Amino acid sequence: MRIKIPSDPTLRTLIFSNFVNTFGNGLWRTLEVIFFSIYLGFGAHQVAVALSIAGAVGLIFSIPIGYLADRFGPRGLAILGFIGEGLILLCYLTIKSYSFFLILTILEAVVATLSMNMRMAIIGRMGEGEERTRIRAISRVVTNLGIACGTAFAGIALGIGTATAFKTMLILDAASFFVSALIFRNMPSFPATISKHDGFSFEVFRNQKFMTAITLHSLFVLHFVIQSVALPLWIIKMTNAPRWTVSLVMLINTIYVVLFQVRAARGVTTVAQGGRAYLKANTVIALSCIVYSLSSNRSAAIAAYILVLGMLLHVYGEVVGSVGASLVGFGLAEPTRVGQFMGIWSMGNGLSSAIGPAFVTWLVIGIGSAGWYVLALIFLLTGIAINFLVRNVHTSG
Repeated sequence: MRIKIPSDPTLRTLIFSNFVNTFGNGLWRTLEVIFFSIYLGFGAHQVAVALSIAGAVGLIFSIPIGYLADRFGPRGLAILGFIGEGLILLCYLTIKSYSFFLILTILEAVVATLSMNMRMAIIGRMGEGEERTRIRAISRVVTNLGIACGTAFAGIALGIGTATAFKTMLILDAASFFVSALIFRNMPSFPATISKHDGFSFEVFRNQKFMTAITLHSLFVLHFVIQSVALPLWIIKMTNAPRWTVSLVMLINTIYVVLFQVRAARGVTTVAQGGRAYLKANTVIALSCIVYSLSSNRSAAIAAYILVLGMLLHVYGEVVGSVGASLVGFGLAEPTRVGQFMGIWSMGNGLSSAIGPAFVTWLVIGIGSAGWYVLALIFLLTGIAINFLVRNVHTSG
């Protein structure tokens, strides 16, 4: 399948900036924990605590940052976010103490939240219904490509294995943010949607349908935690599959998203259709959990085949579910306060990332195969609930 570069200059600016940014992210995220632990001398527990605290603070700032997008417009704030994150990364080269490391990690999480929410706000301004879902799908494709390329490039530093090699990759990641900021200058200025007389609105918290959708969405995105945490541990600890199966299933996931994410967005335009997409996605992911459970106590070859089948089901649910998330999230948001609504929507992703690893690991490693059935039930019930929630909402997402 040939990937076409969009002709729309605004969309081109968005995807080129996103590719450069996510290339840098894939480059450094592959190496950061190793760098912090080995070359800066912090214990694994210290690094984990710092990252967890930073993630929690970033979540808290999601809401006021969303307000800033509506009040001042997202373009300038996104550029500031890129520059700020690049500078913070360069400061990692000067770390001498754990307290300074903790401060920098927290600042990076806040600025990363700023950049992410500004991009979401811009996508919210670039179209409606199927067009906005298509833009979101293209953004996901570019994100996967960028991270995959960056991760592959990080292998150079891993192969060399010196502090200088790791620091070089850190500098390249910082440079990617500065380049992203330069590219983003070509983005048109989206005007503010609320005036200086309009303070932060708590209306979103009184919107029961939207808040319920966030809760259910946070359960759906547990499937990302399964991919990144539970499945690799399951393969290594609970199956006879070769260890390279971890890389194989992740590669299948990336390739499938790149090839089929945009196609999955075609013809889906309303919030109600998004709810049906969620139902389909959750049902298929529930089935993938059951398939994963069958890989235990099998021969190496059979276990690998079962895991590949599970991932094919899983990633199909992922691409369909992302379409549903885009339609439901944007469709239920108040048009003049998209930044605030999407800032709070992103908290669902963050909560899942913060709580999910321990939860899914306890289920599939602590309990075993039965834990996969619990996850399957959670996904199935989530899909049914969110489809029921928005079944009568026929506005465009």
